Amino acid sequence: MPTPISVDLRIRIVEARVQDGQTYEQLAERFHVGRATVDRVLRLQRETGSVEPKPHGGGVERRITAREQDLIVELVRARPDATLAELCFALQVRAGVQVSRSTMCRELQELGFTRKKNRWFPESSARPQSWRCATPSSRRCSPATRSA
Repeated sequence: MPTPISVDLRIRIVEARVQDGQTYEQLAERFHVGRATVDRVLRLQRETGSVEPKPHGGGVERRITAREQDLIVELVRARPDATLAELCFALQVRAGVQVSRSTMCRELQELGFTRKKNRWFPESSARPQSWRCATPSSRRCSPATRSA
């Protein structure tokens, strides 16, 4: 969500409406804001007598406290290869806090953990091929290109 427009601009919008009697569209064009913004500023001034922006509404309360964050760090250090679902389950068992995988992912990012980038399955025992032979193409890889 963008930040509220400045109080100075809000005051200039109200003054221009009162002094010049300009329409909402003219005010929006003059001050380079949307018509809805002009409408909201003038309505706020009319209803409250002030153009100060309202305080932020808040949002959803966090489920994970500092104590649970410490526990998550402990869980990740104990099992660095655990999946998000496994971490969610472990947090529920140890702290009684049930969170979604997306919440756990956000918390891990906030704590500075990155996604695991190494392979989780063993290396293949087959000999690696050159990149020319490994890419799909219409011609088959000849012995001459394999040795190159």
